[in-house]
Amino acid sequence: MKSGGLHRQYDHSKKLKSVLYYQGAVTHEILGSLTEILKDRISNEKRKNKILNVFVEMAQNVSHYSLEKEGEYGIGLILVKEKSHILKLSTANFLSAETASALQTKLDHFLSLTGEEVKELYQEKIKGERPEDSKGAGLGFLEILKKSDFPFRSSFEETPSGDFFFTLTVFFRLG
Repeated sequence: MKSGGLHRQYDHSKKLKSVLYYQGAVTHEILGSLTEILKDRISNEKRKNKILNVFVEMAQNVSHYSLEKEGEYGIGLILVKEKSHILKLSTANFLSAETASALQTKLDHFLSLTGEEVKELYQEKIKGERPEDSKGAGLGFLEILKKSDFPFRSSFEETPSGDFFFTLTVFFRLG
């Protein structure tokens, strides 16, 4: 019997020290289960809450804003890897061209801010009104910037249909 692709995938995941891999609809139940799995895998107690908060925020973004849906829930990819005492959280999902353009502008702006400017903007948003197109207070990416150890990385890959495949990656030190 030939094992083929799954064996290669297994070896590849093992080398990358994949902690968690999920692709599908991000329902409340799935998010709760994935969070519990990740909680059990993070041994650094001091960092655990920050990491879990960012993880939930990222997964909720997939659930709320993915162009691809299963019922009311967005479909996407969630990947958590560990390498050299760095935990790497990644999410990916499809976005409309309009949503991708607005999000790219917002993320570029956020990444141009200093740490102090991020804190100030965060405070302004807490006191301000909730954006109409937001499922929250519009604080998610600012929360991610505040809590992660390095600036996040994002990419927007245009698909043949004109939609975009959005990837967000966040890094945490574990040691």
